[in-house]
Amino acid sequence: MNSSPQKAVQQLIRESQCTNWYGLRGTSKTMLLSEVIRQLPSMMVVITESYEKAEQLQEDLEWFLGQEGICLFPQWDTLPYDNCSPHAELSGRRLSTLEALLSGKVRCLITTPHALMQKLMPREEFIKAKQLLEVGDLVSTESLLRILPELGYVQVDRVEEIGEFSAHGKMIDVFLAQFEKPLRLGWRQDRLYTIQHFQIDTQLTDTAELESITILPVKEVLYS
Repeated sequence: MNSSPQKAVQQLIRESQCTNWYGLRGTSKTMLLSEVIRQLPSMMVVITESYEKAEQLQEDLEWFLGQEGICLFPQWDTLPYDNCSPHAELSGRRLSTLEALLSGKVRCLITTPHALMQKLMPREEFIKAKQLLEVGDLVSTESLLRILPELGYVQVDRVEEIGEFSAHGKMIDVFLAQFEKPLRLGWRQDRLYTIQHFQIDTQLTDTAELESITILPVKEVLYS
């Protein structure tokens, strides 16, 4: 990027006032936004007119800045008075973005007006609902199988989508919204022994193991 856009961004951040930029075409918008994100000392919020444009902007910004800290907060795929709930995968992604916000891991939040107008789970309720699991924890499979449905997960024979889980003896498969692949949890007696990703098509586990995971809700209304 040449010095002119860099100076414009520096002036914007220094003066902290409303600024209009005109004549931006193609990827120039994304290049300018990426420069703002690089220089801005705090998180940036970008509001697009539609979910499709939000997804495209996320993809473009990740090309310039990498995936870390570029988060999309989607809107529901239902209307307020529809006789159905938002898809578990969508709610899961919304809540995983909220978790990233609470953890201070967001550099740029991309969203839409509809998403901002929708009510959120109270912060205290969300924090209370999270379940931290670490290898070596003394936790039974039975207790986890009881907790997962309360958080909105659906039990299936074979896990393929976010928000699903299955149980096979001392092994539980679960697909969390914050990961691209599902997880396989293994027990020895009542202690969590392994946490590994696995491939959906082959069902084979990856060699790398995780030390801990945080199970987030995949529905936005929890009943006690």
